[in-house]
Amino acid sequence: MWARKPKVKFFIQDEFIDVLPKPRRATKFIPSWYKRMPRFVKSTDELNDIKARRFGTVKTCVPFLDAMSAGYILPMWSKVKIAIEETSFSVEWPSAEAASMLTRACDVGNNEMEQAQANSMSGHPPSQFSDFAEIDRKVYNNGHHIIKLHSPWVIKTPKGWSVLIKPIANNFSNPLIPFEAIVDTDSYNVRVNLPCFVRTNEPIFELDMGQPIAQIIPFKRDVLDHDVLSLPSIMQRKVSNDQKILQLTGTNAYRKFFWHKSKQKLGVKK
Repeated sequence: MWARKPKVKFFIQDEFIDVLPKPRRATKFIPSWYKRMPRFVKSTDELNDIKARRFGTVKTCVPFLDAMSAGYILPMWSKVKIAIEETSFSVEWPSAEAASMLTRACDVGNNEMEQAQANSMSGHPPSQFSDFAEIDRKVYNNGHHIIKLHSPWVIKTPKGWSVLIKPIANNFSNPLIPFEAIVDTDSYNVRVNLPCFVRTNEPIFELDMGQPIAQIIPFKRDVLDHDVLSLPSIMQRKVSNDQKILQLTGTNAYRKFFWHKSKQKLGVKK
């Protein structure tokens, strides 16, 4: 009898199952700038302006794409406008009806601090994080604000599996960046919230409904020991051989000789 494959499940109240954007595999959210990028570009040689050289862009780097393709993407569940002030922030939803729906969908509970911003968003005071974190305030003017997104999703994994919640790999434009966290979703049965760092310095910014907001990567909680060793001669030969393969094959060497395309990576079948 075939063993059942592990599966991550995203639960939401029945009222919203066909309304809110659904989590999907990260391969469905590869950014448009990456798709538009050519695999190769030409650049002028510094020593000879006449001779044009051909360079591979990051699109030829398989590990770069693998990071963006790993796991699942949690899309934003509503359009929202956020206004940052000196000691607080305010939230504007599309309508009063939208705010009411999000209260039901995200079930923020009765905590007064969570209700202060209402519906599916609240804040953390600086004393809980940013007073102690080494944030460059010259770069991040709004870095003292921590905004928590109350997700409508309950995430469940098989026994022995957890999820890594992280910023979306190689995303350089989102104004809110979720903190990385690991949640033992095989035993935790509560909606997973997303405390976020405010990356933008704009006083007012928006998130769109369906905008990718966080990357969810399931992983099995295997315990690995480790050693720190001198490189033995047999391993050195392997290193030398692999370096020669990279040099002789060129751009596609990693993809051709070292990439495990057929294997299941980070909880998502390729």
